[in-house]
Amino acid sequence: MNRPPAELYAERQQRLADAMAGRVPDRVPAPLFTADFFARYAGYTLAETTYDAAKLEHAVEKTVLDFEPDAFEQQHTRNLLGPQLDLIDYLPMEWPGGRVGDDDPYQYLDREIMRADEYRDFIADPSYFWLTRMIPRTAGRLGAFASFPNPLGLVYTGMALNIAAFGTLEMKQAMDLLHEAGKHALQTIARDRAFIQHMATQGFPVHRGGAMLCPFDLIVDFMRGAKGGMLDMMRRPDELLTAIDVVLENFNRRAIELFRTLPSKTVFIPLHWGIDGFMSPQQFSRFYWPQLRRLIQMTIDAGLTPMPFFEGNCTSRLEVIADVPPGTCTYQFEQTDLVRAREVFGTRICIRGGMPASMLIAGSPTEVEEQVRKLVATVGRDGAFILDGGGAGIPREARPANVKAMFDAIKVHGLY
Repeated sequence: MNRPPAELYAERQQRLADAMAGRVPDRVPAPLFTADFFARYAGYTLAETTYDAAKLEHAVEKTVLDFEPDAFEQQHTRNLLGPQLDLIDYLPMEWPGGRVGDDDPYQYLDREIMRADEYRDFIADPSYFWLTRMIPRTAGRLGAFASFPNPLGLVYTGMALNIAAFGTLEMKQAMDLLHEAGKHALQTIARDRAFIQHMATQGFPVHRGGAMLCPFDLIVDFMRGAKGGMLDMMRRPDELLTAIDVVLENFNRRAIELFRTLPSKTVFIPLHWGIDGFMSPQQFSRFYWPQLRRLIQMTIDAGLTPMPFFEGNCTSRLEVIADVPPGTCTYQFEQTDLVRAREVFGTRICIRGGMPASMLIAGSPTEVEEQVRKLVATVGRDGAFILDGGGAGIPREARPANVKAMFDAIKVHGLY
């Protein structure tokens, strides 16, 4: 018998809320978390869902309705970015239909954008540094911002004279480009909100709001690059630590204020450099965990639920990262031993993941069902567990029959 969408919506919301709070829901929840599976499943190239809102929405809706997950993830604000990126000529990224093929995924380019000797300038005035150094170096058509006047100089007669940089043709062209890109961004945000409401009327909540980076990751990913970040831990640790605090108190705090206005109160925090294979335990305890712990607490204090995604393996860190308030966090894992994580956490922290990407791609529906049964019996037996693909959700190459088997199996074997 068909049930009212409003009833299904409330049931799914409660199921996820119970699991994330460390309680035992009616069954193990399984949201749809993916970067690009929906495009291939609906028969589109990634370029089409990067530039065409209608095709993106059709692909996501079809995927959700066919597999009936407990929630879906916002896709407009992470995939519908092509026009804006084209207009400003964004350099640290390649995107489908832009600098890579129509069916190639988004690519991050590791680059040293901020020099090692610029830490002091960034620390002294992070906003102005970003405006006049980072923007011109990362947006090929916004080079004029290197001469953007310092707002602190716009005082008294300075308001009339120090605005001279705005009179150049280069600055006008940059401002015009920003206006065009901004119009696309406004349309993307508006369609995203409308689509969330549309899916709610069909009984499906959205399960991820904003996304932000751990301070160390932001500096290494987007400012210093991998080589620079590794060297800075050895050569200029004090400046790196101060810069990490600047990021936490400026970038992260402002992001959290924005996330409080979004429909979903779950905040995704992908973690890149704090894994076992990169940092030693000593480095982790100095440059990474204390600041991540503060970020988690800031997110909790704002009434949000932090969902760090520990990419790679971090089994050796489990005892350290267990130090968070009970029932406040969801930890998503890629390769970490989930049984060991459950032993360490108990039900104080909700664990998310467990379905290997390799199994969704190359396994069989029977193997997928058995994996679901095993995960429920070992990791999810006392609640505080969300079933998901281990490698950043459902991979694009996953076999639809295996994805269906995962969602079908959890509805049978995930009951409490």
